[in-house]
Amino acid sequence: MFRPSPVVQASDGVLRGRGLVITDEAGRARVLVGAPLPDTKDRKRRDNAYEAMVFLDEQGHDRISLGQEMPAQINGVVSSEHHRIAPGYGFVIDDQKGNERGGLGFLNNGRALISLDRPNGDSWTALVDDKIGFAGTVSTYDRSFGENVTGVLSGTQGKRAFVDVKDLHDRPRAELGVDANGKPALRVLDENGKVEQDLLASTQR
Repeated sequence: MFRPSPVVQASDGVLRGRGLVITDEAGRARVLVGAPLPDTKDRKRRDNAYEAMVFLDEQGHDRISLGQEMPAQINGVVSSEHHRIAPGYGFVIDDQKGNERGGLGFLNNGRALISLDRPNGDSWTALVDDKIGFAGTVSTYDRSFGENVTGVLSGTQGKRAFVDVKDLHDRPRAELGVDANGKPALRVLDENGKVEQDLLASTQR
């Protein structure tokens, strides 16, 4: 829990303190800065144990945050079921209801990313993953059709460049790519992952 401490002016001219609350002319909290965030009744979200700066709208919804990344609010709920895969720091944008809609950040598991989200979850992400050497984009289906299922995965990994298309059941259905030897491939797969058509096979003979 946040415990206020007096702000003091040090001899070197630097203000020091645990937190800062900036209010509008109506007295509503609009900007919070702290380590952790100051507690205020004006903020809709009640999770304050983060090192960040948060901008609020007049209704108290989070609209922009900068610093330690907090759990995402999805469809009006901050749920432990939708936790981030790793802690990180970055810049997050929320909509008029406080739902996360995008951001830029770096996670402690070695991922740098830019994302755009739907109100109910992930939508599109550009990322670089240090651990697996992947750089590219991920487009997911709407959660109305499935739980965070990837529709299109494209990018580079090692000496391979590729575009993979999946169905709603996360099954690969089409592949376009160039392997480490520069050999191109364009394949259509069935529901069991077997190649139905190899559209470039005849040109490679």
